[in-house]
Amino acid sequence: MSSVITPDTVADRYVEAHQRIVDLVADVDDSRAGRIVPGTPEWTVHDLVAHLAAIPSDIVTGRLRGVPTSEQTQAQVDARRDRPVVDLLAEWQSGLDPIVEGARVGLVPAPLAIDAITHEQDLRGALGAAPLPDDVALRFGVIGFSYGLQHRLSAVGLPAVRISDPTRGFEVTVGDGEPAVTVRAPEFELFRAVAGRRSRSQVAAFTWSAHGSVDPAAYLDAFCVFGPLRAEDLDEG
Repeated sequence: MSSVITPDTVADRYVEAHQRIVDLVADVDDSRAGRIVPGTPEWTVHDLVAHLAAIPSDIVTGRLRGVPTSEQTQAQVDARRDRPVVDLLAEWQSGLDPIVEGARVGLVPAPLAIDAITHEQDLRGALGAAPLPDDVALRFGVIGFSYGLQHRLSAVGLPAVRISDPTRGFEVTVGDGEPAVTVRAPEFELFRAVAGRRSRSQVAAFTWSAHGSVDPAAYLDAFCVFGPLRAEDLDEG
């Protein structure tokens, strides 16, 4: 997994996600900018772009020293409420170089890029665009989230789980030792599930198999790195 996530790949995946998002939202009108984002239903398209634009300046100025809290992200959005999307993109562009340079020397961790890729797909869902088109970004995201999933499993005392998409040749064991359970699903679905963008019932419908006495259902309470899985289904073409 370490070959997928390095300082250079963090920087590269962030730059690539930034450009795809700019291409996606640069011409949105007010109506589309005001759409609720199903993946982050507390925010509109405009709000989500505001959050992304704020990250570089907040890191460089020291306002952010780790993964932002919900209060911090909401403050980012509220401070930019009256600014048009084009201005938000200009702010993001102006802060890009120092944050990318910091990532390349290991000063900015992988969540920078994972967050951008995750929110790129959130925006795609809100705007009716095709799903994330970059297989490298998808693999980066699901591998990155697997580290967070490992912490979740450890916190609740669950043994390792194998997550797999046999059709894409993707398989990784999350946790220490031999996996007690394997879950199989399309890699895109695994990525969105561990990011909290799939419901408990959707994740339960993945193909789960036990290799011992552990009930696979126990993993449903830990499968999202941010907390409980959402209650409502989220379908993305």
